[in-house]
Amino acid sequence: MDATVALGGTGYVFWGGREGYAALINTDMKQEREQFARMLHMSVDYGRKIGFKGRFFIEPKPKEPSTHQYDFDAKLRRGSFDLEDLFHAHIGGMDTFARGLIIADALKQDKRLDQFVRQRYAGYRRGVGKAIMSDKTDLKALENTLPKKANRNGSADVRRCWKTF
Repeated sequence: MDATVALGGTGYVFWGGREGYAALINTDMKQEREQFARMLHMSVDYGRKIGFKGRFFIEPKPKEPSTHQYDFDAKLRRGSFDLEDLFHAHIGGMDTFARGLIIADALKQDKRLDQFVRQRYAGYRRGVGKAIMSDKTDLKALENTLPKKANRNGSADVRRCWKTF
């Protein structure tokens, strides 16, 4: 956003792409929406503080996360319209789908998945994450938590930054 202001930009685009998860079943969508909304509010507030008078946009990403999560190795193995081949392919597909449902049910029943999701978002219930979600910090304050040491390219080492959270 600082670059947008410096270059006289009149619009700033938020790219809502989601990386880092392979399925929605292990995602707390309510938490994700709240985090995204909080980031948008913090960003708009910061933009106005630094003099950005332009418009903010959200680039829709209807295929995010990447479509690979839905493909399940859908490569055509053998192009055949033979009735027996089609029969075996459909039976194999039904068996695979049924096995997936059995595994998903087991994950739900033994609560391991719920525990994983709680642990995944635990950082937003304490420390910096809690400050972000409770409107007790802003982007400038968060920037001040970054390490001051720059890497050889002159930018802060992002890996070290994340370890502080």
